[in-house]
Amino acid sequence: MTLAVALICTAMVTGEAVAQTPDVSKYFMVKELGIRTLKKFTTDFNFENYYGEQNWAGIQSMIFALRIENDDEDDIPEVELKRCETWFKDVYGREIKRYDFTKELDEAIGDYIFISSSGGDAPFSASFDLARGGEYVFGCFIDFLNIDKEEPVTVYDNPTIRIVGDNVVKVGNDVQVTAFFNTGYPYDINSLSGEEYADVTLFRMETDSTAYELDKQRYPLLKLKDEAHPLLAGIDTVTVKMEKPEPGLYVLRYETNWTAVEGRDIYITVEDTLRATVTLDKEAYDLAKDKSGRMTMTMDYRYPHIGAVNPDVEPTIRVFATLFKDKELKDTLMTDSLILVSDTLATKDLHYKGDWDLDWTKIDTAKLTEGDEDNQTNEGEADSTEGDNTFKLKVTIHFNGSQQFEKVIPVAMAPVSVGISPATALRSDDEATYTLSGLRVNAQRPHQSGIYVRKGKKIVSK
Repeated sequence: MTLAVALICTAMVTGEAVAQTPDVSKYFMVKELGIRTLKKFTTDFNFENYYGEQNWAGIQSMIFALRIENDDEDDIPEVELKRCETWFKDVYGREIKRYDFTKELDEAIGDYIFISSSGGDAPFSASFDLARGGEYVFGCFIDFLNIDKEEPVTVYDNPTIRIVGDNVVKVGNDVQVTAFFNTGYPYDINSLSGEEYADVTLFRMETDSTAYELDKQRYPLLKLKDEAHPLLAGIDTVTVKMEKPEPGLYVLRYETNWTAVEGRDIYITVEDTLRATVTLDKEAYDLAKDKSGRMTMTMDYRYPHIGAVNPDVEPTIRVFATLFKDKELKDTLMTDSLILVSDTLATKDLHYKGDWDLDWTKIDTAKLTEGDEDNQTNEGEADSTEGDNTFKLKVTIHFNGSQQFEKVIPVAMAPVSVGISPATALRSDDEATYTLSGLRVNAQRPHQSGIYVRKGKKIVSK
């Protein structure tokens, strides 16, 4: 099995472990021991993998990796592991990260065999943030291998302004962006005056591409020149917060008198949230005569919109109406969809109001059964809040590939009947009028033509 912790002089550590514990090291060998760079910060909001001969700083950039390999699986002695720890601290003794591998390692030793690992990450590892370069110390203690050692580690970095924050947010949320001004390492501390500052200007971009200045602030960068810790990169932060900005495109412009880095612009998009209302023309439908249901929709969405996505060329609204049999919205009875495409959505606010006839002929009528067990409570009794023929219609609205709205509407559906149901036939002394599916019609003479049941007999209304 194998312990891996990375790119630091691993041969020296392994050599000492083997020399000091010849009886145990015959069976257990430390193949790698140290730290390595896992990811290097490269853009405003993304990362890329970085594997090189040097350790580099970045956001979530360092990893402890521990790999131990057993040399002879046929005759491995039992060992007692009381402590296995790794740690990372700066050259000034301030601890940055410590991780205890004792439990994980002890479980592996308990079977006398480490799980083999060839290539890739070590079986025991832990990552941590390291935002600045400098001189550090990595340490490791493994009692049964008699390893108690610290090694110096140099972490390199370049002068930079790193930006952390969301560049796309929904309206109604605050926007917070933090800029990390970093000297990089190594650097000449005497190149800093101690009077560095950053000017941050907030602009709003209009639809005609003109920019309007909303605010400008100056932030002193007093921590860049850290004379007490010259063996670590100087770092200072500037945080800008926008409280619930209106939809639109914004620009944060960073300018500084510190000549080691160039200023930069950060673009922030505040997207609107689709507002919509959806209503049906009825609370109940008789599928013997209702072939469709009228749904009225209104919606609005303020420009600028997110861009259209494949397969749509123009900004597109997709509406889905799905009828479900059960309360958990799993058993689908029908799905109907509506697509609205307009090139004006690319340049204007969205204001829509329209009607849509849902096609009830798409319903799987075989599943529309009264008294179905899916409409019962856990105790097997009928749910008193809804009738046996009440189902759920879920309406979702997608705008440019992103779901923006969802609503669930209770709706009653009476199935198509081929004759008089037993429940209807029992009403021979009932003066009321019913449809063939058993829905009660209050009027003695129905307003709509069709076949009805009164006192157990069929009647025809014209």
